[in-house]
Amino acid sequence: MTLLSIAVKLPLYLTSSMSRVQDQLSKLTGGTTLICICMGFFMPSLGTYRESECFNNTAALSIFVDTIVVNICIQMHTGVIILFRAEHIVILCFMLILLMVLLYLALDIHSHNEISRDGIKEEFVKGEDSMPHRVKVSYLLSYYSNLQFMLSRMPLSTLESVLCVLSALVLLKIITIAIASLAIAFRRFSSKMEFRMENF
Repeated sequence: MTLLSIAVKLPLYLTSSMSRVQDQLSKLTGGTTLICICMGFFMPSLGTYRESECFNNTAALSIFVDTIVVNICIQMHTGVIILFRAEHIVILCFMLILLMVLLYLALDIHSHNEISRDGIKEEFVKGEDSMPHRVKVSYLLSYYSNLQFMLSRMPLSTLESVLCVLSALVLLKIITIAIASLAIAFRRFSSKMEFRMENF
């Protein structure tokens, strides 16, 4: 979390205008898209924390994401962000959806695990001594004892993956547009320089 906050220092820097295309692109890359992708990678790690650690980390992450969203909105309102506004809004929406999914999973995963283990105990107490029953109980016990595996099998993990891929695709589209605009500007500059050299 500390390294991530250092990495997004540039997009949260509100005092300079940074009006070049590269600077505007770094705001989109370093602040919003990086956070979206990192939140997608944070999701399986919720299964490794104890319940109190899970709540503390998700609370810190929610404060961090809310700060980024507010700062990016302030930058768009004051004119610091003048390019790629629509893409910023789309990725901010992705970021808020990812945050809601992470908060839901943090609140739900431990209670879901306790309910599932109670169900396994009831299944085990039934007392069937057949081999398929033992295999079923062993599978359920190994499945529900690993919260990371449970999280990766949930449908919400698919939603998180799709949102991360979409944010990366938005970033890829903007990078291609920025490279194309820089190439056009370079061609114009070089043609002007050639015209001046010919007239000189």
